[in-house]
Amino acid sequence: MIEKIHMQEIYNNNKNIFLLLLLFCAILVCIWCYYPGLNGGFYLDDSPNIEENSFLYIDSLSFDELWQATWSGQAGHLKRPIPMLSFALNIYFAENNVYAMKITNLIIHILCALLIIYFLSLLVSTNNKLEQKNFITLSPLAIVVGIAWLLHPFNLTSVLYVVQRMTSLSALFTITACICYVVYRSKQIDSNGHWLKLILYTGITSLLALFSKENAILIPLYLLAIELFIFKFKANSKSDEFVLKTLISLAIILPTVSAIIFLVNNPTWIANWYAHRSFTLEERLLTEARVVVWYARMIIAPDIFNMGLLLDGIELSKSILNPITTLLSVITLVLCSVLILVLRNKAPLVAFGLTWFLFGHLLESTILPLEIAFEHRNYLPSIGLLLAFVQTVQLLIHKLRRLKSLIVVTILLWVALLSFTTHARSDHWKNPANLALVDVEYHPNSVRANVYAGAVFVNLAMGTDDIVEKNEYINKADRYFLNAANLDKVGASSAVGRIIVKSIFDKHIDEEFIKSTITKLESRKLDASSQHALTVLTDCQLAGFCNVPHDLYFSLIDSMINNEKAPKKYRSALLVSKAIYYSDIFNNYSKSRELLNQAITLSSRSLHYRFDLVRIEVMAKRYEKALQELNKIKQNDKLKIYTKNTREWEKLIYDKIKK
Repeated sequence: MIEKIHMQEIYNNNKNIFLLLLLFCAILVCIWCYYPGLNGGFYLDDSPNIEENSFLYIDSLSFDELWQATWSGQAGHLKRPIPMLSFALNIYFAENNVYAMKITNLIIHILCALLIIYFLSLLVSTNNKLEQKNFITLSPLAIVVGIAWLLHPFNLTSVLYVVQRMTSLSALFTITACICYVVYRSKQIDSNGHWLKLILYTGITSLLALFSKENAILIPLYLLAIELFIFKFKANSKSDEFVLKTLISLAIILPTVSAIIFLVNNPTWIANWYAHRSFTLEERLLTEARVVVWYARMIIAPDIFNMGLLLDGIELSKSILNPITTLLSVITLVLCSVLILVLRNKAPLVAFGLTWFLFGHLLESTILPLEIAFEHRNYLPSIGLLLAFVQTVQLLIHKLRRLKSLIVVTILLWVALLSFTTHARSDHWKNPANLALVDVEYHPNSVRANVYAGAVFVNLAMGTDDIVEKNEYINKADRYFLNAANLDKVGASSAVGRIIVKSIFDKHIDEEFIKSTITKLESRKLDASSQHALTVLTDCQLAGFCNVPHDLYFSLIDSMINNEKAPKKYRSALLVSKAIYYSDIFNNYSKSRELLNQAITLSSRSLHYRFDLVRIEVMAKRYEKALQELNKIKQNDKLKIYTKNTREWEKLIYDKIKK
């Protein structure tokens, strides 16, 4: 008997060593997969969140500078301080090296995979009613799922798209929270107690996840899934079971009730938010059914030609039958829900995985008027679907022993295919120009893809002195911008972009096109991209690269400022652009001051606009007024985010007063 136990221990140790070696090889393959794209640049939201965020460019590790950088985020309601601090540290230690930022993202991705493997090993051990005592009690199922997730091409944007560190850090802390929960729930069942540690460690890691990205609010649902399918609310006493159910219920019900109360007190909130989108609530819900099913298909059978950073070309579902795939997708999701109920006791890990996937999309793929689709929304949910898929294959192996070798080889080929696909996609990301051209090739109906492709040829045209070559590049850029303008049924950024391009190269701008652009800016539900395009036009004019006549510039920018369908925050940002234009081009400080006050009134929470007003007052040598504005900033800066800036301005002003 003792010899048998000893042999079993040797077998387990050898198995663990083999699995660890396999995992180590997978990490090396992961580095190989991502290597081509690590030298790529910034993309999309990287620009406003990192490149253009001056608060991240700290000169020292002083508390004031780190605090300011930490709370400088604009992406979420909670400002996502943890990833913002990490960006600032990256910039400080690596001198704004994009390569270093992407290396950091890759390290976070690998850490996430290791935590996922440990988490799933815990679930498998618990499900098999084995004692979980050692850290290294690895499950082959967990290893396969973790490696597949690590190498999966759908997770690429969360690594090479720098700003999505928000997603990966949130995932890192979410998985850690789930690990804390499983570890202390297991100990609680074995020896009772452990309530304080369970609540404390799970709570702290959940908060870290929430302050990385708001989708961590789904953690209580993930814990509910763990209870429903793994622990099944097992406890040593009725009182413990009651406390457990109460805690999880409160964690789910309190945020839900808070959201309902907010909506009751602000009945027009969702309607106002949707007013600035190109789709209605009904269209989004119907379209998201198709999108979630598409996500699932890409996770199990990835298709590089369907993937992309820019997924804005997806057709909206106008009704349950238009297109017919909407109905088929709804049926698929309903059948998936029924399957979960059927498999709850027969195959709990499969049911858990499917539930995890669906729970993971409840925030970003339902009623909130976010953009229709992004790959990074699957960073956490994909764990569940991969678990369900691999566990199903494992069950098939047990039932179809004759086909065991074939099934195992198929799984190995599938994982190999994932890695090669990720490597190929990473090569697309080797520089922004290459990615733009690949994206427009794979997604010709994407407005953004056409705009970015046009920008590639603008840069090429600016970099050559050969007249023939320059004109060829300009014509290609113009075609892409025109194509984008024709595809864009909502915004006007591509149309403004085309005017910018024509202006840079002193090309004739068609009068009819200008009129149609102004009409779009006056009447459409404009978004951030339209505002950004007009801001780029302002910067281009100020830098002397663009030669748009002043009256045309004001016609374009005023069209969006006066468009009440456009969100206030975008209109106020344009008022600031216009104010800077008046001060820097015409030295008209009174008009500039008037516009800035309008911007501050329109967007009272945008405290940083007052710094533009301080700048104008200093230029106008109205130093007392400038100091008064700085005092207003101090009074309203509750988080002390702008302490360093106010000190610098005060020093500058007092130096000027002394002179």
